[in-house]
Amino acid sequence: MTSFFLSGPGGPEVTALGSTYVTKTDGTAVGGAYSLMEETFWSDSTPLHTHVAAEESFYVLDGDVELHVAGRTSTAGPGAFITVPRGVVHGLRRLGTSPVRMLTIISPPGFEQIFAEVAERGEEALLADPEALVALAEQHGTVIVGDYPDRSR
Repeated sequence: MTSFFLSGPGGPEVTALGSTYVTKTDGTAVGGAYSLMEETFWSDSTPLHTHVAAEESFYVLDGDVELHVAGRTSTAGPGAFITVPRGVVHGLRRLGTSPVRMLTIISPPGFEQIFAEVAERGEEALLADPEALVALAEQHGTVIVGDYPDRSR
């Protein structure tokens, strides 16, 4: 067995849909077991969504985030580790004014390729055509369920 070492903070980077992702492994170095990205989440929130065939986990490095998972809402700060099983509806909301930095793990890898495709196609055009964005998400194994819950209700 061989090891793989990525020196420094680099890696392929893409900005789309409220986050900037730096890929540490796309899964090829780990036999397709998972992908790992350093994510800087600067948007207010994600829509509620689910991943049909992948688990998604987050290890919070900096900042505070509210998570809505399977109908429950909780908060997480630095050092928190969250795992969302495949098929479970979830979403994130950034708390405070600072971006949230997280390590995002996807197992098996694949659905994260949507971010590069959004950047390629043009995010503004896709956001202006929600049906196209929903269809693109579904092509990548993600089902958008709706908006993040409004906490004023």
